[in-house]
This record gives sequence, structure tokens and C-alpha cells, in this order.
Amino acid sequence: MPTTPAAVSLARHQFTRFVERFPLSPEVVGDITLAVGEALANSAEHGRHAGGEIELTGRVDGTGVEIRVSDNGPGFLLGPRPLRPPDLRAPRGFGIYLMYRLMDQVEFNHNGTAVRMFKAFARNRRR
Repeated sequence: MPTTPAAVSLARHQFTRFVERFPLSPEVVGDITLAVGEALANSAEHGRHAGGEIELTGRVDGTGVEIRVSDNGPGFLLGPRPLRPPDLRAPRGFGIYLMYRLMDQVEFNHNGTAVRMFKAFARNRRR
């Protein structure tokens, strides 16, 4: 998809519809949607250039949902995993923190152009 706000919004909505088909509580679906939205927003921002593209893939098996978001941009400097929330007065910096807080696993490639996130079913099944 292109690195435009409209494409990112549509992809987030479609991914939410995809995840809603599985035995997850509405709260967990919301967590996944928020994490995917943050990853897509980062890709749109950092991958934004002439012809910039984002790829979103999802895979479900018996253990959980795996999501990959990647872009063809130059990437960004990855800092250490944020263990505390950013300063509330900061204009940015919440996206990666939220991904780590909401998902069971988060892994970035070496230059930040791709992220893999995983949410396990076992702890998050609809009751």
C-alpha cells in the first residue's frame, strides 16, 4: 500500500476485521488494532518518499496472531526497548512503547524498516 493516511487507515480497519474472526476478547482485538496502527503510522512516516510503500501481513495459527509491517524507507535509529512511558508532554514517542506494552512479542529488524509482533491466543481467548 502507499504511505498515505487513507491507505494506512484502510489497512488498519481491514486488519481489525481479520482479527475479529478469531476467539479473542474485544479488548485484545483493540490492543492488536492499536499496535498495528502504531506500526503502520511509523512506516508511513519513516517510509514516506516518492513511491514509498508499506507491506502488512498477518498469520494466524493455533498459538496466536503474527503481524509484520515493513516499508521501503531509509529506516530510523532504534533505541533501547522503552520500559517506561514517554514523558506525557513529549510530542511523540508513544508508538513503540505501546507496541511493546500491548503485544506479547515485538522485534524490529536492524534499521527499523520492519517490525514483527505476536499476540498469543492462550492468554487472550474470549471467555
